[in-house]
Amino acid sequence: MTETAVDNKLTSLFSASISGLKERWESVWRVLTFSLADALIAQRKNITVAIEKGSLSVACASKLFSRITIKGGKTYSFEEGRYPQPDELVSSLALSINELGTAMTDLTLSIPKLWAIIRSVELPSTVKENLSDAISYEMDRLTPFTSEEVFYDYKILRESDDKVYLLVMAVRTDTIKPYLAALDESGFSVSRVTINLAGMGVLCRYIYQESNTVFVEINRDGSEGALFIDGSLTALFSDAFSASPLQVEKLKAYDTADIETLSKKIRALIDNAKGAEMTSQIVLHLKEKIPALKEMLESKIGTPVKIFGEGDAPTGFKTTSAGLMISGNEISYAAIGSAIQSLQHGAETPDMLKRGIRKKQRPPLALTVILLIVIAFMWALYTVAPIGIEEKRLEEISRQIEMRRDDINKIEAMKKEAEGLVSEINFINGYKRDMPMTLDILKELTSLLPKTAWLTKAKIAGSSLEIGGYALSATELLPKLEASEYFSKVEFTSPTIRDQAMKSDRFTIKMDINKPLQNSVEKRNNEKK
Repeated sequence: MTETAVDNKLTSLFSASISGLKERWESVWRVLTFSLADALIAQRKNITVAIEKGSLSVACASKLFSRITIKGGKTYSFEEGRYPQPDELVSSLALSINELGTAMTDLTLSIPKLWAIIRSVELPSTVKENLSDAISYEMDRLTPFTSEEVFYDYKILRESDDKVYLLVMAVRTDTIKPYLAALDESGFSVSRVTINLAGMGVLCRYIYQESNTVFVEINRDGSEGALFIDGSLTALFSDAFSASPLQVEKLKAYDTADIETLSKKIRALIDNAKGAEMTSQIVLHLKEKIPALKEMLESKIGTPVKIFGEGDAPTGFKTTSAGLMISGNEISYAAIGSAIQSLQHGAETPDMLKRGIRKKQRPPLALTVILLIVIAFMWALYTVAPIGIEEKRLEEISRQIEMRRDDINKIEAMKKEAEGLVSEINFINGYKRDMPMTLDILKELTSLLPKTAWLTKAKIAGSSLEIGGYALSATELLPKLEASEYFSKVEFTSPTIRDQAMKSDRFTIKMDINKPLQNSVEKRNNEKK
């Protein structure tokens, strides 16, 4: 095996190891940062109001443990060809909430696509970290309005090395603000504003249990279509018919150009999905019944087509040309789709009230904090428990000591008394060791003084000796005393006086007392013997 092959193999193994460690760490981090209020398990409710031409629909949905349930709803009809006014929306919403018996909660306002301006945009990748600012700055180029004149949001479609491809949705504030103001005055707070078409992908996945959908809605005037990948709006189109569906139905024929144009737009969306290496179902919503349209489209695009209201959905939902049947009420697809999308975990719900601002979600650390508290508690027990045990042992020892306090005091007194006696004994022994006995000193004086001398006094003060008396010649005494090992520094303390009557010298001599060596004492004692 060559050196290059070995290096490549080691590099591959290292990369695989790093990738495996990264995946494990991400799994651990998801567990540590799991929030008890996470959208996967938290219960949430949503009420969506969908504005459509000639009608208004209210849908109520809830989610618990990722399961979304449509609780109910209501559709209200208005004059054909016009949209409900703000006061009509508020009264219909209040009536619906009262009839459904539900409390007010998260509120979504879903508006017609015709009210919105939707553009595909590409921007330099350098602005990726500040997309909201870049879109706000470019808004007057992308739309006829400035960023202050519209509510808007965006979705990142894809990225390349130097480009970011976006889908930007905007609606004039003058169009939406009257509805928001009317709702606010009546105590309703709107959480988000989206478009009816945006929720259709999630709705189709909810009904037909397929992730990717090409959805097309056909009404009197034309068609609107969109590609949804994983329920998220990715591409769309709109087109007007050259002849109205009423004319087509009356003539029992279709304008060939209209069919061809619609087929090309649907095929373009299908090719877009295939480019992302995904397959997609095709779902039609026919607001007006058009004979043989399904068969004509299938023959043109070569793919099966599903139509709302024709055939039962796999999930058992009853679909009609106008909406889903829930508890005997027909609720528009737009309202249900937007409600589901508002509750769907991970779904990118357009919210034009945000004006493109993305708040970075800080990872919830509740579980991590709980685990750290448990670990700290266990560590505290591990640390404090031995200390507590030792403290109890110390308390027991102290109690035993207190019980024997009197005995200990007696022992301490006896110990001090013994120490005093030892100290006295040591002092006496030291004195005996360092100083000669008085008897020895007197013996030494007796042996040294001549018979012609006698003492009248002998005083020992510490290590000095003072003697006084008479001698025929006092000066002869000094050499004799100096020669003794017992005495040193022998001197007269006062002049000698000649006593004529006694014919002797009166003297007073002072000297230091020495401790003679033991060998010298024994030698002298032997000589005397």
